[in-house]
Amino acid sequence: MQESRSNKSESPETNHNSGHASILKSSSGVAIATTSSRLLGMLRDIFMASFLGGGALMSAWVFAFSIPNLFRRLIGEGALGTVLVPMISHDLHKDNGIQDARKNFILLFAILGISLSFFSIFTFVVCSLILPYFHKEVFRLIIQTMPIIIPYSIFVCLSGITAAALNSLKKFFLPAATSLLLNIALIATLFLFVSDCSDKLSILYALSVAVLAAGVLQLILMVILLSRSKLFRISELPKAIKESFQLVFKRTKNPFIKEIWHLLIPGLIGASALQVSFLVDRILALYLGDCAVASLYYSDRIVFITVGIFAVSLGSVLLPDMSRFAVKKDYQGMVKTIEFGLRHLMFICIPAMFFTFFFREDLIRLLFMRGEFDKEALNATSWALSFYAFGIPFFASIKVLLSGFYSRKDMKTPVRISIACIILNIVLNLILMWPLRQGGIALATVIASVVNNTALLIILNRELKGFRLLALGGSFMKFAIIAAISIFIALWSIIPVKKFLTTHNIYPVQGLEIVPVAALFGICYLLISVLIISREVTEWRTILTKRMRG
Repeated sequence: MQESRSNKSESPETNHNSGHASILKSSSGVAIATTSSRLLGMLRDIFMASFLGGGALMSAWVFAFSIPNLFRRLIGEGALGTVLVPMISHDLHKDNGIQDARKNFILLFAILGISLSFFSIFTFVVCSLILPYFHKEVFRLIIQTMPIIIPYSIFVCLSGITAAALNSLKKFFLPAATSLLLNIALIATLFLFVSDCSDKLSILYALSVAVLAAGVLQLILMVILLSRSKLFRISELPKAIKESFQLVFKRTKNPFIKEIWHLLIPGLIGASALQVSFLVDRILALYLGDCAVASLYYSDRIVFITVGIFAVSLGSVLLPDMSRFAVKKDYQGMVKTIEFGLRHLMFICIPAMFFTFFFREDLIRLLFMRGEFDKEALNATSWALSFYAFGIPFFASIKVLLSGFYSRKDMKTPVRISIACIILNIVLNLILMWPLRQGGIALATVIASVVNNTALLIILNRELKGFRLLALGGSFMKFAIIAAISIFIALWSIIPVKKFLTTHNIYPVQGLEIVPVAALFGICYLLISVLIISREVTEWRTILTKRMRG
């Protein structure tokens, strides 16, 4: 009895801390899977540049693949997946939770699959009709490739919503790990087929088939995982398909689909904000010369290594927890979770910003300086990255802040802010691109992201109340000071490291000196954090100790 009373008397603070420990454990697993996928993606891009070059073949592939990839970002991993997590979480808290959640999910699965199938057929017909009217090589390659690669949209989007359903059940690692399949398939195809093939269209067909195969396999694995969690049954799919057609042709109504549709449209606009922003950047960069678009792309790849690994991982883990807080109207719990997420995100992203800015040329040399990537491309990319680097904390934190709105099913507020920031970004692009060229475009994107984050945080603070903004600011300043000290040590070390590598003739690839320097920077940052007893290090150490003890 005494022990029971002791457990019941645990404070909300203790419960929140326990939840934070769970978040760290889950996000660490997702981060491992996402890190592996991002590293494989970077390796894939390096091999793509080597095998496909930078001409019509690579341009055609990038453009063709960008269409299903856009569907993945906007629907599979974007608005629909984000809307689905709180809705399934709400269903699971009802009396017939698992049955209702399964029925609703399978219906959504059927509707999305049918819709994307019709889109794929439409794409095939349109491409067949317009092909005779295009004679330039790059356009013909794109049009001929599109019908084959577009069906990937079906599998990647269905995999995306399946992953969202698994996330709502607090299953994170395996859904994140399946994303490795695409990069593995493409890298294998490059070496097994493309290396011995000279026909451009055959190469694009081979890569498209590899993408499709990876998409099918990923979806099968995800459905198996969801079936084991009793949230999916193949036997119920025919009934859901029949109901899908009834919703369209007989105009019947379904409350779940109606709410999904109501939440999806503003969420879709909000999720597309960053994608639209980057698309505008690329279009305007076309007017600045041959290197501008490529330099923005390469800079984007480097910047989003950090953002993609930590922001996506932490954001996907936070949303289900915050949805549960929203159901209980525990806004204090939401505030503490957001603060927790921001602290740990900035603990990583602020030093990443410092390192990326000061060692940008070395990073570019290590990753891309080979083949057709010459000195001019290096200078152009370095100039763009010198501005993009300052956006790393803001590109990352947007994921955490948006969770504060999406978990409460508030999709409209982020949309309004996003639209305003898109307009701001375009205006700043037109002002800054001429004096600063591609650097101006990168700077405009960063400024728009800062405004977006600031507006979201102000509104969250007004609606939820209780944010300790001064304490958060103090933590961020502490991270910046530690990073500045560490970067000074790293800058001091790079000359002797280069001298050592040159003296011993250890230079298998350009930019190799950045590897030991990066290790030194990370060690210094972590060591200083430990010495000053940083709260973030203590929290991670507690989690790791518990994990090692089993």
